[in-house]
Amino acid sequence: MSLRHDVCGIQMNTDTPDANGVIWTVRSLSDWVAPDHVQQIGDATGRPGGVLLEERHGVHTPSIEGLAFAPTLDAAWAAINQLNRMPGIGASGDLVVYESPSPKSLRVRQGDVPKSTNPQPNGLRWLIDYKLTFVALDPYKRSVTAKTATIAAGATVSVTNAGNVAASLTFTTTGSGTVIVRQNGTGQILRTRTSVASGTTFDSASRRVTTGGGVDIFPMGTPSEWLSIPAASTVTLTNQGTAPLSATWYDTYA
Repeated sequence: MSLRHDVCGIQMNTDTPDANGVIWTVRSLSDWVAPDHVQQIGDATGRPGGVLLEERHGVHTPSIEGLAFAPTLDAAWAAINQLNRMPGIGASGDLVVYESPSPKSLRVRQGDVPKSTNPQPNGLRWLIDYKLTFVALDPYKRSVTAKTATIAAGATVSVTNAGNVAASLTFTTTGSGTVIVRQNGTGQILRTRTSVASGTTFDSASRRVTTGGGVDIFPMGTPSEWLSIPAASTVTLTNQGTAPLSATWYDTYA
């Protein structure tokens, strides 16, 4: 088989049958390389050409096509039903591609109706030709394994992002106190107005602050900023607050 994929909980291109005995393969993976490019250009004033108003990454819309081999006709129909739950309307799942030198994961939602042929006899097996189309509202791929660092009050640590776009940082307090984290390379500071409890999480990717119980709060005060690690960079973080922290991030790729 070729490159391994994990698609919403199903291993593909591994020759390993799923719970129904179906072996899934991937024939092609489209639009995995990069997310959409969003660019707005306005008219220039008093000169030829234009001016760039906005430029950013948009959504990511990968799709996969392949074949599923089922040992029985019942297993083939079970595979067709499984396609409708990969990940299914209103749900999300992970598309993992085990590319070299490290696998990358993209959180996806269903982007179009799953398509498949009816089961076709293929020797002693039944064959299904399928296509799955996804949309990733967060367009960035991430390493499968998270990186972590512990930052005691008053301590400074180095953190590295091996990816090609900035990696968002998530901080979780491991004790109560104030949160003041400085990204020393840029001088940006994430801070709270008051002391917060242990287990409070600051997620720079989603711009959310939650308690240990998952309740949204927003104890952020000016000049507080969300922190990230630039592409292919190592930076230092200093904990200038009184709460000990755990930092989490992923190598992040476009």
